[in-house]
Amino acid sequence: MGNCCFRPIQETGGDETVVAGSHSRSTTAAASGAVVGNKLIFTKPPAWASDAPLTRGQLLSKRDDFWDTSPSYGGKPEIWQALRAAAETEDVATAQAIMDAVNVTLPAGNLTLVYDELGNKYEIPPYCLSEPSNLVDETWQAGPLPAAESPQASGGGDDDGAGTCAPVAAPQVAVRLRLSTTGEDVEWSGPPTATTADLKAFLQKQRGLGRERLRCFFGGRLLVDSQTLEAGRVTNDVVLIVAVAAPETRPC
Repeated sequence: MGNCCFRPIQETGGDETVVAGSHSRSTTAAASGAVVGNKLIFTKPPAWASDAPLTRGQLLSKRDDFWDTSPSYGGKPEIWQALRAAAETEDVATAQAIMDAVNVTLPAGNLTLVYDELGNKYEIPPYCLSEPSNLVDETWQAGPLPAAESPQASGGGDDDGAGTCAPVAAPQVAVRLRLSTTGEDVEWSGPPTATTADLKAFLQKQRGLGRERLRCFFGGRLLVDSQTLEAGRVTNDVVLIVAVAAPETRPC
């Protein structure tokens, strides 16, 4: 896969290809005897079929409903955030780096069952990890999605006194940037109009990490360089997962 965070080994298992590693981590939940060791992530997600055919739009809506309510199932919000990021990336090496960053255990070798360091159990339904075998074409019913609320300035245009208000200090956002290579949280604060590129520049200055090696995730979504924190719905005191790719090695 071109990533040096682990060495892939091919194992046979039906028509599935498994990425295995030479190391494993124990879990605090292993005392019950139900969980033993840890595995790296399967390159092939679990196969499943919906009770009724689903369109892609319905599938994405179903996924959003699960992730939006997942913290209520217990465990740590930052772990749920990392699980969503890993589930929604198409790159196995990136998903594995995200899991390593939060130090969780995958006893089944996939994201359907996960344990954190405290033994908290996280279960992700198959529909969040792969498409159903009976996914149907939705072009025939394509229509406008429910419009998100557009931020609009409050107050009418006739309010002549609006200009007399004292200037309000620009809001600041404080976030933690969790590095996949070490699990370290690097604190950053700045305006919500800052971009992902600004965060990468900050990490380059603070930790000497090349910007081209960094990918930032929040809420299970990749934040592109030009995207502002505001647009990415990044709020105060949250954790962003920063996947750090191995540096390229060039022959002398």
